[in-house]
Amino acid sequence: VSSYPTIKFFAAGSKDGVAYEGGRSEDAFIEYINEKAGTHRVPGGELDTVAGTVASLDTLVAKVLGGDKIADVAAEVKKEAEKLKKDAQYKYAEYYVRVFDKLNKSEGYAAKELARLDGILSKGGLAPTKRDEIKRKTNVLRKFVEKVAEKAEDAKEEL
Repeated sequence: VSSYPTIKFFAAGSKDGVAYEGGRSEDAFIEYINEKAGTHRVPGGELDTVAGTVASLDTLVAKVLGGDKIADVAAEVKKEAEKLKKDAQYKYAEYYVRVFDKLNKSEGYAAKELARLDGILSKGGLAPTKRDEIKRKTNVLRKFVEKVAEKAEDAKEEL
């Protein structure tokens, strides 16, 4: 024991702990746990803005926002989601597929759904697991909405 208290990280199913050598601040602990456990928490316990997003699918979202047809990219999203079937991110990939299906029917879906979910979050009173689920969904929806807002802002600047 080199310091008090000794902190060790035990990965799921492991009996051998890894000694924690980092700082003793909340930020340092959270950063370490996020790295080791693959979580996306911020101080206070909330999820960060990356939780629930899938990088490979975000690139496909960018294609739609770049002008590609939603129906064409939706097929690519489904294929990419299938590749993740045995991955922990599959449940998030399924949400991307659902959003693309809804966008095929209504272009304003992402903005409306984001506003609805943000309203639910702002009211509070949710169970922690439900709050986390909604936060993950809003993170995905922001990928669609932020790019649209950036395009609108660029168009205003050109005028």
